[in-house]
Amino acid sequence: MRFITKNIANFLTCTNLFLGCIGIALVLKEEYLPAFYAMMGSALADFLDGFAARLFKADDGIGKDLDSLADVVTFGVLPGFFLMQYIRASGFEWGLPFGPEYIALLVPVFSALRLAKFNNDTRQRTGFLGLPTPANALIIASFVLWALPAGESRWTMPATFHDVWVITGFILLMCFLLVSEIPLIALKFKGFDIKKDWLKILLVILIPVMAILLNFGAALPSLILYIVISFFNHRMYEIQSRN
Repeated sequence: MRFITKNIANFLTCTNLFLGCIGIALVLKEEYLPAFYAMMGSALADFLDGFAARLFKADDGIGKDLDSLADVVTFGVLPGFFLMQYIRASGFEWGLPFGPEYIALLVPVFSALRLAKFNNDTRQRTGFLGLPTPANALIIASFVLWALPAGESRWTMPATFHDVWVITGFILLMCFLLVSEIPLIALKFKGFDIKKDWLKILLVILIPVMAILLNFGAALPSLILYIVISFFNHRMYEIQSRN
């Protein structure tokens, strides 16, 4: 019985990795929506594996390493391929010796750097410094689905966004956010204290509402909202610490 409970978290991590690989295969066939669902399943498994590890006190070194390796594939390689396939299918050109789609492969590189940093940064126990890889991946995938022809999103992407330099700027921005020192909220609740966690609760409510109203067009507004609310949360924490 102990063997089973000890490995539930690792099983969920492997599920995360398996779904991530399925997502990559689907993206290569330009089946973006099923690939997004695979990524969502991976994100759920990624959340549950940490929960299971804490619940069954099975938080060992192997599980931590396995989790990071799975996350590099699911939340690094998969969103990179989302962008690469979208750029390639859109026929973007920029007059350089290599195609612009290869810039998208910076995403898995910076995701790996982000994960290595997180694993060794003791400052990120209660919050994040830089954008977590699952959030980064879901924003990128939503952005690509938003950019697709009408039918995938209720809010059509503005025509000015369909530009190789805008897409390149978006990729570089997401890579920067991964390894930045920007303090961001971790949506982890220790107990239920509305007075203490009201900004987290507000974020948990607003992002799904935006997703319902804007569908995949909620990607960028959600990112901005996340950063803004995290900024106010950090400022409030600093003020309370001084007092």
